[in-house]
Amino acid sequence: MINCDYLIEQANIVYAGYARQKENALYDKEKFYLENENYADVKYKLKACIFDLQKAKFTSSSNVGALEKEREALTAELKRIENSLPRFENEYSPRCKVCNDEGFANGKRCKCFYEKLNELAYETLGVYPHELHTFNDNAYNDAKTLKFVEKFKKYCSGFHIGSKDLMLLGLRGTGKTFFAEAIAYEINKSGKNALIINAFEFNEIFVKTMRANPREQLVTKDILVGCDLLVIDDLGAAPVLNKITAENLLMILSERQLRKKPFIITTNLSLDEIGERFGERVFSRACAKSTVKFLFEGRDLRLA
Repeated sequence: MINCDYLIEQANIVYAGYARQKENALYDKEKFYLENENYADVKYKLKACIFDLQKAKFTSSSNVGALEKEREALTAELKRIENSLPRFENEYSPRCKVCNDEGFANGKRCKCFYEKLNELAYETLGVYPHELHTFNDNAYNDAKTLKFVEKFKKYCSGFHIGSKDLMLLGLRGTGKTFFAEAIAYEINKSGKNALIINAFEFNEIFVKTMRANPREQLVTKDILVGCDLLVIDDLGAAPVLNKITAENLLMILSERQLRKKPFIITTNLSLDEIGERFGERVFSRACAKSTVKFLFEGRDLRLA
């Protein structure tokens, strides 16, 4: 999960809003049914019966069995009346069928909560969410790229804090972004948070951050450093802005490596060109020996 208190707080606020919507919908539904005299009468009798049953159980009364039968009969009668009435049109429809918009399922955070965190992360960064490809899209079926598929799938299935950083190198249109997106898709599907931003978005984020207050700057850093996987797509395609691009790239990569949070970089640049453009310190982190490098060769498959 993204290690950002601000985002988690915002997500909790969203789910609290869902809870209020459900509560209001249930109240309106009950009010709708209580307008029917028969329903209101049986509902009152059922409440009284439940109260008497609880009292009887507390006092170990002999009436418990009879009261339980009465409760069952009244419950069935209430359901019969409800079914005979016109359908209530403003039922609450949960966005997530797994957790009913609770944010938890089987004692754990529901997948929808992680999806909400990603949505809020992109919104906070001012970045439009990327529509991610999957391994099943078969957009890149060239033999030179298919050889990577099983390695990338294995990377996803075993993904954890401390997984290797990846660098996808090669000419444009050879499948780098496609596979980076497919990896991010699988990580998100597994109940973790992967964010993908391109080089231009990276610059825009930190240009805005320069004018932001310290709290907003911290939130931006927490999002980019705290997500389970960060994909920086097309590094080198955007201009290197003075004291913005290289310094913030160094900060993000360094912090992620300290926390053992993996990153993926895709680029059309060679390793030497990365060092020349971003400096030795960025090169030493992005292109370290521990970073697994994949060279995508061949022609532009988007034109093939």
